[in-house]
Amino acid sequence: VAVSAYELEALPVPAPDAGVSYDFGCYVTRGSDQEPTQQCLPAGKGKTGAPCAGSSDCAAGYACIGDLNAAQCRPYCCGDPESCPESTFCAERPQRDGALVVPVCVPADNCNLAEQYPCPAGSTSTCKGDTACMVVRDKVTSCVTPGSGKEGESCPCAWGFLCNKAIDQCLKLCSVGSSSGECGSQKCTPAPYLPTGWGVCAQ
Repeated sequence: VAVSAYELEALPVPAPDAGVSYDFGCYVTRGSDQEPTQQCLPAGKGKTGAPCAGSSDCAAGYACIGDLNAAQCRPYCCGDPESCPESTFCAERPQRDGALVVPVCVPADNCNLAEQYPCPAGSTSTCKGDTACMVVRDKVTSCVTPGSGKEGESCPCAWGFLCNKAIDQCLKLCSVGSSSGECGSQKCTPAPYLPTGWGVCAQ
């Protein structure tokens, strides 16, 4: 169950047991109907990258992400995908406890947009399997599963295209200064939100 649009709101802090002091945080859990819900629970101490066995090990605002073998605390990014620290981006990942998929800040791979997709056999490309190198936020790239949107179509976009979130439309990426004619009758225009040397095809 994904909760990408789920907003974590401030909840009243329950009264602690007599003589015991707790810090509390808002966490995504399963409700009695098995649907995602927010719940105020005692908070742990773990922050970004700290090992965890469950979200109760993580500080307020963090989720325990991973599997039984390796899980780490990662900050939620439910309300604002652009709130993630530098070199990270907002992506949906499964919690270790409860099998819920929640939006958290994860490290970017900083892959090269010129990498081929699918990854050729024997290649040393950063992105493997069904992932492709895509722009995930301003000047940040990572290996993610591409969509199907091509130029002028709705996001999520296919490999080689960029999502213009303001208009929910895919733009074609291009290499600035390339003579390959990848933009056809259009021009490759540099964009400040893309890695150096990359632009989008425009009139």
